[in-house]
Amino acid sequence: MYQLEKINPKILAKISLKHQEKILEQTGSKFLPQKAYDTIKKETQDFTLDLAEAKKVDELFMALLKKNGIVIEESSAPSSSPKMPKTPQEKTGKKTKSKKEEMEFAEKERMRIIDLLELELELEASL
Repeated sequence: MYQLEKINPKILAKISLKHQEKILEQTGSKFLPQKAYDTIKKETQDFTLDLAEAKKVDELFMALLKKNGIVIEESSAPSSSPKMPKTPQEKTGKKTKSKKEEMEFAEKERMRIIDLLELELELEASL
């Protein structure tokens, strides 16, 4: 479902981000590939949920990896059946924000990641 599922998160450190200063100037924060990856992994519950914004991030990440010469090999192994994701309350045993608040926050974070990835690719293309 997601190409990001196939990558080793350690590979994200190899991504060259030449325009962090412009990204910081335009958005108020730097683009951190590992944080973006972790957010998408969490929001899709280990890549098991089919979310439009997460798929957009997935495509943009693959474009960024390709621009950095990082190729993701297609796995020939059959994919295992997805695990049933735990709810946040099951994971922590604590009460969480309302479902609506969680969804709104997650949506904003995904859109921010999309904006940051698009900006990095746009700046890269302008060189």
